[in-house]
Amino acid sequence: MRRTSDLVAWLLRQQDRDDPVGDLARDIQRDIERDSFPRLSGVAGVRNWVRFCLYPRTQNSNVFRSFDEALAEYRTGEYRTLDKLRALMDEHPTLNDFGIGHGSAHDRPDDSPEFKASILQTERHALLENVADVTWTIHWLRSNVEPIKTINRRHSSYGLKHLAEKFSPNLYLTNGVFIAAAMIVGYPFELEPPNAMFGMSERSLKRLNRAAPRLR
Repeated sequence: MRRTSDLVAWLLRQQDRDDPVGDLARDIQRDIERDSFPRLSGVAGVRNWVRFCLYPRTQNSNVFRSFDEALAEYRTGEYRTLDKLRALMDEHPTLNDFGIGHGSAHDRPDDSPEFKASILQTERHALLENVADVTWTIHWLRSNVEPIKTINRRHSSYGLKHLAEKFSPNLYLTNGVFIAAAMIVGYPFELEPPNAMFGMSERSLKRLNRAAPRLR
């Protein structure tokens, strides 16, 4: 399965909308199904598709306004998430793309404290770079997972991120992305580095597990 750019992934999630942005999203989906849309295109690529493919086909100049509206909404959503993510990372100075703590997937026992600190900063920068995935995960959690007051100890963030990425347009999310998104949404949590556990409804998670195979 081909990966999508963050902008295209966001647009594809707007297909149910009854407005110009929804129309644009459905046009993109139709061209993807025809294998005539460059899914890895960023802003410039989508704009060129509107200009050289969609407009000649529809002869409707409103498609340019639809694209401008979609782009403005997409960027506003990301900027708001980025502000929240930065505040969260200030509150939790070891929150990073790998998860919680100073560890990483590449840790070695003889690594110096200075080296570990450098890796932590690299992983924290990577989490900020993944703001589009955080934005998607926030919306997915709010739409699909009911909060509960007590911590659900049956699942760690690492396991939950594997469930979420089955629905993700890019089919992959990092542990840190999931943790950050869940914290921003406001689920109760406990940290067990490098993972976290959350107050998430087991009924919601079972429903998603049943639905996931039908979606992929």
